[in-house]
Amino acid sequence: MDTSGYMSLFLEESREHLDNINNKLLLLEKDNQDSGIIDDIFRSAHTLKGMAGTMGFNSVASLTHSMESVLDEVRKNQLFLSPSVIDLLFQCYDFLELCLKDIELVGDDSQRDPKALEDSLRQLVAKKPDNDISPAEPVQQHTKGASPKASTMELDEYQKDIIKQSEMQGYNTFEIKIVLVSDCLLKSARAYIVFRELETLGEIIASNPSAEDLEDELFGNSFSLILVTSSDINAVRRVLDQITELESIEINQIESGSSVHTDQDTDTTANAAAADSSSKRKLGQSIRVDIERLDLLMNLVSELIIVKNRIQNENYYRQDKNISESVEYLGRVTTDLHDAVMKVRMVPVEIVFNRFPRIVRNLARETNKSVELITRGANTEVDRTIIDELSEPLIHLIRNAVDHGLETREERIASGKPETGVIILNAYHEGNNVVIEVTDDGRGIDLSKIREQIIMKGLASEEAAMEMDEARLITYIFNTGFTTSENVSNISGRGVGLDVVKTSIESLGGVVEVSTAAGKGTSFHIRLPITLSIIKALLVKVADEKYALPFGNVIELMEARQSQITRLKKQELIRFRSHLIPVIRLDRLLECPRKRKSDSDRMIMVVVKKGDKTYALVVDDLIGQQEIVIKSLGKYLSDVQIVSGATILGDGSIALILDINHVA
Repeated sequence: MDTSGYMSLFLEESREHLDNINNKLLLLEKDNQDSGIIDDIFRSAHTLKGMAGTMGFNSVASLTHSMESVLDEVRKNQLFLSPSVIDLLFQCYDFLELCLKDIELVGDDSQRDPKALEDSLRQLVAKKPDNDISPAEPVQQHTKGASPKASTMELDEYQKDIIKQSEMQGYNTFEIKIVLVSDCLLKSARAYIVFRELETLGEIIASNPSAEDLEDELFGNSFSLILVTSSDINAVRRVLDQITELESIEINQIESGSSVHTDQDTDTTANAAAADSSSKRKLGQSIRVDIERLDLLMNLVSELIIVKNRIQNENYYRQDKNISESVEYLGRVTTDLHDAVMKVRMVPVEIVFNRFPRIVRNLARETNKSVELITRGANTEVDRTIIDELSEPLIHLIRNAVDHGLETREERIASGKPETGVIILNAYHEGNNVVIEVTDDGRGIDLSKIREQIIMKGLASEEAAMEMDEARLITYIFNTGFTTSENVSNISGRGVGLDVVKTSIESLGGVVEVSTAAGKGTSFHIRLPITLSIIKALLVKVADEKYALPFGNVIELMEARQSQITRLKKQELIRFRSHLIPVIRLDRLLECPRKRKSDSDRMIMVVVKKGDKTYALVVDDLIGQQEIVIKSLGKYLSDVQIVSGATILGDGSIALILDINHVA
């Protein structure tokens, strides 16, 4: 069977099951007696084994089968879930994760051998005979004229009526019990084949356990079903005899008049009535969509917005009331369509957050520290393109918090703190931005060490370094190669982590802020736009050029006179809401001088916010607010930091989008 068409679906679902195994193992470390968690891991291993076996990935299927055996012993209370057992299961998770990467890259997992891990898993399982497999039962064949038996499955009135109507029309109804061989590797796949082959003869009206449980492999080695068919018992027998890995087959003819009772020895925990209702699978409330299709849809919406802006820019349509109303309606529909597409592309940051409990666990062991990770706001949603780029900077911040931020157990106890250090990972929306915070309750940033490094590396004179305030000093920790750590470890100390954080976040149009307190801890605040595709912007004019300012950064528009501007250390300042804020003249910064000087003393200023800092940008004119589509400048202009992209305006002209993070 050609399975190439299912590869992307297999990888996506397998990663979901692996993530579930990882998260549940972390929970088991805190409570190794929770049977619900163990069952959840068992189900994920079951499903992963079945999918891998169907796709032909034997290393994954074989290892998950061995994991399943260990977990089954744990579920039976025949194996204690010690820390060493959990560590071994974590090693299996790491191996499976590497296998998935191999499958994604080369389409195969055969280059990895799970034998060493499987041997370790087998050593955990007690050497005892498998007593829970019943001996093979003889196949009972009924010839024409044999007395029908009563069904061992509980049927509802609808199913009884089907059997009655079938009898009146000359159809036969058979109850079939299948027992699989004890070493059947893919039980759900074997059950599927049985269903598929029997449905060529008639209709299966009930099963025990339900079709859903059979698909999820939540059953022992046997299952039953009821088949309505025009064929006789010998024809049914011939079809089943062609299927391998069936230990025994029992076929009984039943009739509507026979008494109905429940078989107390059936290998299932669910009653048949519930099983039948479950067998009718409900239509899913969600579907999987390839991200490339969403990107294509977003591009089409972007082009539609450009056309809408162009139509709205034309003057002629305003002379006709009907056309004017149609254009306004088009604008509303386009905006609603954009909002709907954006919601489809939004995903919770939980996708990223779920990776960190395991990372923190490993870092805590490596540094011999006691660390607790608390996550909040995991349901906060951002655009998928941002999620893909968010993992690396957050990993650097968490590694930095564990290694640099948190003290050792002895240091924490000596300073009157709890032995266990706390790292909080928090996400929330703030206007058109999403804010992600990484906070620790550790020692805080040592500002004196930063000053020493600044002077030692020649980044500033001793006098200048001593005059720097806390905010200015902290900016240096983001410099390439800058570190206050005296030792280089596998975790940190080379001075590259925070540089990567700043570069990555600013490439997404975001900003990183730091707050720290000696002896209390440090907090990194990351502010990012919710989307990177279509934004609301304020269009301004500087000399003869048009520029766009992201509306999320704009606080206020104001007029000012030259006399209101003061100068301090070569920096122009103006009073705004009882504070002095820097004035930035965009014509000088962008090197686009006016062709002739204005006679007016009045200036138009756009007050913008960059993190916790505020600036006043001097512009020549205001064009207005508009929804714009962000277009990349390409790799040749990727190092132009002051501009984050460009947009096509309604009249066909180009406007550059200013990056507020690099304007000031």
